[in-house]
Amino acid sequence: MIGEIKIRERGPTPGLMKRGFNKLKQKCYYCAMTFWHRELLGKHFTSAGATEYGYTPRKRQWRGSFKASYIGRKLKEKGHTKPLVFSGESMALTRMRDVRATSKRGVCVIRAPGFNRRNPHSQVNMREEITRVSTSDASRMVRTYERKMDAELRAYRATKTTTIP
Repeated sequence: MIGEIKIRERGPTPGLMKRGFNKLKQKCYYCAMTFWHRELLGKHFTSAGATEYGYTPRKRQWRGSFKASYIGRKLKEKGHTKPLVFSGESMALTRMRDVRATSKRGVCVIRAPGFNRRNPHSQVNMREEITRVSTSDASRMVRTYERKMDAELRAYRATKTTTIP
C-alpha cells in the first residue's frame, strides 16, 4: 500500500452545491423581487407606467364628455388622474412588502383587495395590470438576480475532503 490520497475541493464544487446552490438561488430570487417592489412597483401608478404596461382604457376615457368619464370624475373628486388609484388606499397597501422566495421562484404578495374587485361587464382587470412586467423591467430583474448570484458565488467558501485508501 502506497498510502492515502486526499482530494480537497474548495469553493463552489459539484459535491457541495446542491443544497448550497438552492439556498443561493433563494437569496437571489428574494433580492430580485425586493428590487421589483422597491423600484418598479411605483411605476404602475404613473401615466408613463400605464402606457408602458398597456393598461386597458377606462370607460369613455378617450371619447365623449370628459366630465362624465371616469377620469374626469376622478379628477374632480380626488384631484388626480393616476392609473389604478382612486382614493389611494390600495396604493398605500402595496407599500407593505411581503416577498417570498424558494429555489425555484420568487413572489411578491400584494395585500390590496381593491385590485381583486372586478366588474363583470368591464374588460379592466386591475389585478393583472398591477402584476404586469415589461421586457425592460424583466431584464433589470434578471440583472439584479445575476449580480446577487455572482456576489454570493464569489463569497461562497467551503471545503470538501475525500480520502481514497
